[in-house]
Amino acid sequence: MPIVYCYTTLDLPDASNELVEQWSSLSGISSEEMTVNFVELNEQVGKQYDVMAQLFLPDLWNEADINRLQIGLAEAISEVVKVSIKGVHVITQIVTSGTVVENGKVLTW
Repeated sequence: MPIVYCYTTLDLPDASNELVEQWSSLSGISSEEMTVNFVELNEQVGKQYDVMAQLFLPDLWNEADINRLQIGLAEAISEVVKVSIKGVHVITQIVTSGTVVENGKVLTW
């Protein structure tokens, strides 16, 4: 269930599948359950980032896997969107068992 929302004001290439595959490759984690959503922003004020990513991960991942997923995501965004890694900001939120509904059912793990 790695799910990410990528927020940007940039015109993005149609590369969402490429991003998933690159993220999987760089993190060493299967792409089977990865989901990437792109959200186009009209405006960004304050500190500027090329892409701000909000990553949701279930709390069953260990710290090493979380780090690989976060860093792999930042690197994949940088490579696929063709922006400097300095312009990529990733925030990770850990999701606890019982706080996700899929197919009308509460998921537990």
